[in-house]
Amino acid sequence: MWQVMNLFDRHRSYAALGVGREVVWNYPPVYLICVRLFALVSPSLLWTGRLLSWLSALGIAALLCGIIYISLPRRFGYAVRIAAAATGLLYLCADPVLHWVPLMRVDVLGVLLTYLGLFFFISSRGATSWKVYLAFFCFFLAVWTKQNFLSAPFVCLLVALFLTPRRALRLCAIYGVAGVLVFWLGMKWTSGGLALNTITYNFHAFSLHRAIAGISENIVEVRIFFVLFGALVVTTLLRASEGRAKFGRAKWVARLRHNPFFFSLIVLTLHFAAAFVISFGYGKNGSNMNYFLEWTAALVVLSGLAVGLLFRELQRAPRPTLGLIAASLFVLFLPFQLLGRTKKTMHPLAQFEIEKDQERQAYERMIPLIKNAQGQVLSDDMVLLIFAGKDVVYEPATMQFLAEKGGWSPVGFERRIASREFPFIITTSTQFWYPGVTDAIDDAYEQDLVIGKYRLYKPRQASTTLR
Repeated sequence: MWQVMNLFDRHRSYAALGVGREVVWNYPPVYLICVRLFALVSPSLLWTGRLLSWLSALGIAALLCGIIYISLPRRFGYAVRIAAAATGLLYLCADPVLHWVPLMRVDVLGVLLTYLGLFFFISSRGATSWKVYLAFFCFFLAVWTKQNFLSAPFVCLLVALFLTPRRALRLCAIYGVAGVLVFWLGMKWTSGGLALNTITYNFHAFSLHRAIAGISENIVEVRIFFVLFGALVVTTLLRASEGRAKFGRAKWVARLRHNPFFFSLIVLTLHFAAAFVISFGYGKNGSNMNYFLEWTAALVVLSGLAVGLLFRELQRAPRPTLGLIAASLFVLFLPFQLLGRTKKTMHPLAQFEIEKDQERQAYERMIPLIKNAQGQVLSDDMVLLIFAGKDVVYEPATMQFLAEKGGWSPVGFERRIASREFPFIITTSTQFWYPGVTDAIDDAYEQDLVIGKYRLYKPRQASTTLR
């Protein structure tokens, strides 16, 4: 919210650290611009940002359905293609999506733009030039929404190089020049702060163990889709082994151009693999399950292709075998199992409702105190500060990650705390604060009030200062 409010302020937008504010602008501005445009619908930026995420999620599900539909051959018939395409709707029931879509974050819009680009590229099969250029324009916007949405443009560029090398080189030239131009304009606007915020300040400590643990947990959460994906892989390998003749490049190009299912399968499988590699970014301190949104979508759309093949076999078989019956029952069981989990997620426990009411009451008591404070207030709940009409001058969690990596020195900010610059400091948990900063708070401030989970500190009198 604060970044949307200050996006067009040259003194705050993507400003370097150490100039009065210790706040990092982690991502490029496309999402922020879209929220600013959507703000015409509602004055509440929080509501607007969340609405954009919800609409993006619905758009992703629709695009997954569309990609499955256009990928299946027409001879399968409308009934089979529509039934298989409905698998795309199950993306909304995947665990990472359920937890991330309600938030005002950039990721879901980036996935939407990525799959919009994939839809255009797959529907073109590398032949319709305007669709290819439009696809890469969507990828361009996706990268300027979040820097790591690189898997789809990378894969599609490889396929384009294989099919039409000259067009692929033109794409590189056009969007390469466009990227450099936009980056240069951004650097001029922010006096060099764009690169610092989106690149330099994003280097946090990385743990391969954390990455593997997170990916393993997500695989367990979406394991049902892996069953369908595994069936698709086995079926494809068996069919490939039947035709043992080795294809030359010309035959591969012809098959990719004239077989929509084969073209989609190659593009989507390569994209799944590339997105899976990028999901290892979960190992970076401060990352979350948003790193799994893209490759979960890739898994869902491949599962839809598997469902289409299954329904086609059922359609063709004169008498269903036991294996086909078992597979069909599994597919029918899939939506009921996922929808059951979704229903539980959307109906939280009574304890959650109690905690939500307590936090609402705490906000009602805290906001007037913060509004009446003379000067800026520090808090790890920055939404509270914005609702109280205060500026955000410090983002505790990100600065902690940067300090641990050596990308930020807390000494200057500790001096500001020691000078009792802030009338209040409000914390909910010390885990979000760098230890040196919390030590400075303990020395120069004392706890004055506790409201729910919020602890309010006021400056100590000079005679009682510990140092």
